[in-house]
Amino acid sequence: MKNVKCKIYLENSRNTNHESRVTSFIFRLTTHNSRLTPNVFRLTTHDSRLTYFFSLLTIFFLLFSLQLHAITIAEITSNEKYIYGLGEANGYEEAYAQALQNLINRISVQVEAELTLTDSEDETGRQQKIERIITTYSSTTLYSIPEMVEQGPNKTRVWLYYLKDDVDEIFADRQRKIESYYQLGIAAEKKVQIGDALRNYYWALELLTTHPQQDRMCSPSIEETGLILKAVLHTRINELLNGINFEQIQEFKEENGRKLIYNVTYKAGKVTNLNYRYYTSSGGWSKYICVNDGLAYVHLPSGFHESTLTLQIEYRYEQAANFDKEVRTVLNGIAPEYFSASQRDIILNENSGFQQKSRELVISPAQTYQATETISELNILKKVLDNIAEDDIGKVAECFTETGLADYKKLLCYGQAELLTNELDPEIKQSINEKQMRDIPMKFSFPNSNTEFIEKVNFKFDTHNLITGITFGLSESSIKAIMAQDESIWKTEEKYRLIDFMEYYKTAYCLQDIDFIDRVFAENALIIVGRVLQDDDYKMENINETISEDKVEYIRMKKDEYITHLKQVFASNEFVNLQFEDNCIKHYSNDPDSALYAIQINQNYYSENYGDKGYLFLMMDLKDLTQPRIYIRSWQPEKFPDGSIFGVNDFKME
Repeated sequence: MKNVKCKIYLENSRNTNHESRVTSFIFRLTTHNSRLTPNVFRLTTHDSRLTYFFSLLTIFFLLFSLQLHAITIAEITSNEKYIYGLGEANGYEEAYAQALQNLINRISVQVEAELTLTDSEDETGRQQKIERIITTYSSTTLYSIPEMVEQGPNKTRVWLYYLKDDVDEIFADRQRKIESYYQLGIAAEKKVQIGDALRNYYWALELLTTHPQQDRMCSPSIEETGLILKAVLHTRINELLNGINFEQIQEFKEENGRKLIYNVTYKAGKVTNLNYRYYTSSGGWSKYICVNDGLAYVHLPSGFHESTLTLQIEYRYEQAANFDKEVRTVLNGIAPEYFSASQRDIILNENSGFQQKSRELVISPAQTYQATETISELNILKKVLDNIAEDDIGKVAECFTETGLADYKKLLCYGQAELLTNELDPEIKQSINEKQMRDIPMKFSFPNSNTEFIEKVNFKFDTHNLITGITFGLSESSIKAIMAQDESIWKTEEKYRLIDFMEYYKTAYCLQDIDFIDRVFAENALIIVGRVLQDDDYKMENINETISEDKVEYIRMKKDEYITHLKQVFASNEFVNLQFEDNCIKHYSNDPDSALYAIQINQNYYSENYGDKGYLFLMMDLKDLTQPRIYIRSWQPEKFPDGSIFGVNDFKME
């Protein structure tokens, strides 16, 4: 065991039962082999008289081990098993940077030996390819680099080194990531999540272009055995781009031009999470717009009389790459692959078959209601929606309850809210205490962002015909998944209860309603961020965590700290937007009177500075929707190696 690194920690704490001092010696041993997980040993004693003895014994043992297994500079510089880089400068940081660059340069020699020179490449092209590959292998992938430091009176020397076998493992890690993104793309394509499929395929392709085996690596899919992965990825991306269909369904006059509304489909399925933009000669390229439930739009300025419009579909998703440093490094470090199928000209004007309609708002409910109350609610809704453009809250304040008016103000502050269409056909859902006017399409844009969002907005009315709340709706596929649950197990009102809660939850994060989030989380809630389980300092009364240690690392955190973290996120971002897909819901208890529910759902998160996709798990009590409680929340960027995510089996409720 060569080059053993050791760190010793001493922990002193009070034993609550005996009021005696507890001393723990923790020492961490690591080796130069980056594939090995550091070993942590803990030695604990309740007897303070043994502290000094154990200190001497532990330190003596470790120093003796280090002396036996120390590696020398001469060995790493002369032994062909090692590859190393040397840096020399006045300070450590500069010397380290030089050593890292030299190490990367030496690794490039090994990469060059494995690359295949194609007929179309000359020596210059080959060197450019090697340079492109190596520049993407930085501190994001060269992790846990063993080092040696020699401090002189005027100079600092730093040696960074690897076993050559470990360099091969770096390339193997990248191949595993390439194959993982490819499999995620296949799964997203099957669910008509075309934006997600394009992103995953393209990221797999860009990572592949930085791998020494890029021209020989085969597809990991059983159905494509023997096919070269690079060719497969090109084919899939082109097929997706060519298969996306924009079908115009409405056209409206506006003061400064006209607005076209489109259905976006792929193989007859509604497309979601797909970004697009369009070009007009006077306005240049528009912001990227995110398709929501197959709904998209184009705004043509006054004076635009072309017969076609150039439209471009995004496939790089650079902002979303912020959550994966390796992908971000690759996207920033190499020239992008271009897919001409991402750009097309769509026909306008005389061939559209649509008459331009006026700006007058028309609301016709999907279901026919003759009740006077419903007519009154539709009139109130029309008055409120007409007021959005005027931005004069005083004219419509009487239409809201106190909480409803607060929601409306937040809605108007969220990204320059604008009604997407002038012809509305809202779904009306009625329960004992409220009625909802659902699926009002609105668009939201943000001055400092290059992205616009489309959301279907719901207005909730009480028995006095006042708007009590406003929520952003779940996607049609998410609602269908909940409503499709077995009727013998799930009551209809339970399904609606879950939909309502998830829409409240989504809206609270989008509108940055920190008060709602603070209220909805129980004081003893378990909060999992990434793969780190966090709980507050209060002892859980009814929850015993049963998560295996290989899944999660435990760190204690108060609920207030999580709320403080959210406040910082909200303050540093102009917007937050959540989209949910692919949910799985369960009753936690067999008790028919229990309102304890669990849901696993795919979450797409977007903000001004960050974007990611991951898996959300919530366990909540929805007995009283006016006072819901979340007891467990987890979010993780990817599934565990066995394909699972956090769920009810990871927790025990008593």
